[in-house]
Amino acid sequence: MNMNFRKLLTSQKGFTFIELILYISIVAIMLNTLVPFAWNIINISAKSSTQQEVYSAARYLSERMKKEIREASSVTACDATTLTLTNVDSSTTTFSFNSNQITITKSILIPSPVRLHSNNTSVTDFTCTNYTGTNTDNVQINFTITDNINSTRQEYIETINMQFAAETRN
Repeated sequence: MNMNFRKLLTSQKGFTFIELILYISIVAIMLNTLVPFAWNIINISAKSSTQQEVYSAARYLSERMKKEIREASSVTACDATTLTLTNVDSSTTTFSFNSNQITITKSILIPSPVRLHSNNTSVTDFTCTNYTGTNTDNVQINFTITDNINSTRQEYIETINMQFAAETRN
C-alpha cells in the first residue's frame, strides 16, 4: 500500500507542452474555418431581410393600387404625383406621391392620408399614365422602391422597379 501511495504522489497530472500546442493548433484551425462561415451566414441574413422588405412593400403597393383601380368606376386624375379614382358610390380614392412615400386617402373611410409602405422603404420615380379609351379606363403605373437603411455596403442596398397596368371593371 505504501508503494502505491508513492506512485500516486509522483505520477504527473496535466498537459505537456507539446500536447498544449497540439490542442491550441486544433482549436485555431477549427475557429479559422468556422468564423468566416458564421460571418457569411450573418451577411446573407442581412441581405435577405433587406430584399424581403423591399419586395414585400413593392408587391403590397402594386396589389393595393390594382385592387382600388379595378373597383373604381372611373379614373379622375392621373399624373406624376396623384392617382384619383371615382368609386361606384361617388366617393373618391386618391393615391398621392410626396416626399418619397405613397399614401392613400378615401373620402369616406380614410379621410386623412395613410402611408402604404414602411419607414424602411422609400418610393422614387412615380409616374401614372392614363390610357382611358371610349369603353375602358386603363392606367399604367411605374415606380421605384428602395430600402431606407442607407448602408454603404452594396450588398445591403436593394431597389426594384415596378410597372403594372390595371383597368376599371365597373
